This record gives sequence, structure tokens and C-alpha cells, in this order.
Amino acid sequence: MKKHLEKKLARLQAKKNDLVTRCNASTDVTEVRSLTAQMEDINAEIEEIREMLAEIEAEEARAKSHTPDNDDYFSAPAPEQTVPVNHVVASTRSADSAMEYRQAFMNYVLKGTPIPAELRSDEQITTSETGYAIPMTLIQQIINTAKAKYGNLYRRARKMPIKGDLQVPITGDDIMMTWITEASPSERKKLNTVGRVLFNRYMAEIKIAQSILSETVTLQAFENYIVEVVAKAFMRTMDYGIVNGSGDGQMLGIANDVRVTNVVTMTAAQMSDWKAWKTRFFANLPAGAEDGSFIFAKSTRITYLETMCDSNGRPIFREAADLTEQSFFGKTIDSVESSIVKDFDTASAGDVIGIFWDPENYWITENADWTVERYKDQDKNQIVTKAIVIVDGKVVDPTGFVLIKKA
Repeated sequence: MKKHLEKKLARLQAKKNDLVTRCNASTDVTEVRSLTAQMEDINAEIEEIREMLAEIEAEEARAKSHTPDNDDYFSAPAPEQTVPVNHVVASTRSADSAMEYRQAFMNYVLKGTPIPAELRSDEQITTSETGYAIPMTLIQQIINTAKAKYGNLYRRARKMPIKGDLQVPITGDDIMMTWITEASPSERKKLNTVGRVLFNRYMAEIKIAQSILSETVTLQAFENYIVEVVAKAFMRTMDYGIVNGSGDGQMLGIANDVRVTNVVTMTAAQMSDWKAWKTRFFANLPAGAEDGSFIFAKSTRITYLETMCDSNGRPIFREAADLTEQSFFGKTIDSVESSIVKDFDTASAGDVIGIFWDPENYWITENADWTVERYKDQDKNQIVTKAIVIVDGKVVDPTGFVLIKKA
């Protein structure tokens, strides 16, 4: 049975790869949509087969595994991969089963105790990676904590509930309305596809030391700690990736997207001159991009924007530039650390020191499909817990993005 499923999975994967190739080569929007729909159907079949394979592998693993005693789990040898089951996502449970799963999840992370099969009966297999699902209650806490405390950029970017391996056609803006009469109807216009954005299934992990986890003994303390650690790490990485992601095995950042070609250079004097901002930046800003906002390092905002003054040294930044801590010329300012966008004073010529962006046009795939994996680092003789997530992020329409560079 297992071999039969593996062969069928290979055939479906080959068919999917062929559809991806055809989709990449197509210039017809209708065809792209049709191919994408076919890929979604194949993805559903692939996930069903992976789910069946996961159950088979889980049964095999449970037959070989043993549960370490509560008092000596540090000394008990831990396998490289405690339970080789597929990457899974927790689904809705009853209150009682949800609490049982949360307790079992804590025991797995702290002690390596496999989660019983009956508590995993409603999990959904999504990829062929390893790990147990983080309980949905924790996932929601992670997302809410992240949006409330961290991630100035992440919380504003557009979240898309797509699984990856999806191409978004980008059309040109050359279609115009045509005046008609009874004798001269207008011609049908075909959408001009100028490109596509492919969202991938990139994996990121957060490693947590077992020595720290072992000190969180109650369920509440354990869950609070997991939420805080994962939310902080995830948000810092996402904010950095939105700006600086390389696109190689990770999300593609605005500053590294070759399609973002709108660039404005500013000297130190121009940064503090409201007239220079009007003539050099806003006068050249596309009309369709006027709803965007700025990204600056906090130090740049304070040192240059908030020091605008007249020839007599009288502060004018508020009246001339409508500047507050949150806005500049009426546009929102997203303040970030200088590790994300360089501070003007420490930047070199040509470095990006600010970005004008449209958060609705930066898409992040977000399925909240977090899992954890527990293993032993043989070199360091440590037990390590990894939180794993699959995510991607890219600019969809680059025309409304502007890079502000140091002259």
C-alpha cells in the first residue's frame, strides 16, 4: 500500500511540475487561470496521499518509539527526529479535546512524549515535512501578539490565505474606455499580461533551547513562553524580509526586487528641506501611488524630518510637512530599526535609507500552519525544539513603490 501511494504521489508531482512549466511559459491570462485551477486540484490529491502516507509512517514510528520517564528525559537518548510524521495543521476541536491536545503538545515539547493518535484524528496534512501541529489556540495567540506588539511592516502587509505554488498574473494599464455610437461599437480589449508573481513554499524555523523550556512547568507558563518567543522571532524576521529578503529560499524584499525601478536620491540637506521633498519626491510620484506610506529608520525620522526649520532656525516641520511621529506630508510613517532600513548618517552613498510602499501590494502567504519538531543535537548533547512555518512574501505590483537612496 505504501509503495503504491508513493508511486501515485510521484506521478502527480510530475504532472504538477508540467503544469507549472506551462504556466510559466503562458502569456494568456485565461490559460494561466485554468492551469492554476488544475494545479489546485492536483495539490488537493497530493495532500490526501501525503495524509495517508503520514498515518502509515506515524504507525511505524509509534511501534518503534518509547516514552522516556518524566524524571530522566534529559539523560534518555533522544532520536534525531522523535516522530517522523508529516507537517500538520491543527483544526477545530471540542473544548475537552483541545485541552487534551494542549497538554499532550506540552509533554511532547518538554519530554518527547508522542502525541496519541486519537488526539490527532482531525489534523490536516499539508506538506511532507516533520513535526506536530502547534495547537490552534497558540497559533491565534502568536498572531495576535505579533500584530499587537511587533512587526510594524508585517501587520500592514496584505495576508493571503494561499498555499504557495501559485502564480498571480500582473496586467498592464493600457486598456482605455472608448466612446461609441450606434454605428461604431467598440472593439474588445484583451488584457495585457506583463508578468507574473510566483509564491513559493519557503520554510523558516525558530530553535528554542531545551534548558529554557524545562523551567516552564505549568501549561499557562509554557504557552505564554512559546507565544512570546515565536512571535518576537517571527515578526523580526518578517519585517526584515519585507525590506531585505533575497528571494533565494526566502521571501523577496522590496529593496532587492529588480522590478522596483522608481528611485529618488536625497542629500543630507535635501532630507531636511520640505521644498526638496515636494519637488524631488512628490512631484514625481505616480498618481496611483498616492495612498502609500513611508518606511524610515526611527533615527532618520528624528534627525532629519523632525529638524526642518526656516533660515532663522525656527522649526517648521509640523506646518510645512504635516509631520508627526506617525505621518509625513499626510502619509503614514512605519518606523523600523536601522538593521532593517539603514540610518541616513551611517549609510553609504547608494544605500536605501527610506521606502515608499503600498502595503496592499505586498502579499504574504499566511496559512498559520506552524509545527514543532524535537530532536537531539549530538555534537552539543542538547535537546532542541524547532518551531517551523511555511511562508512567502513578494511585491505584486511594483509601480507604486519608490526606493529613497542616499545621494
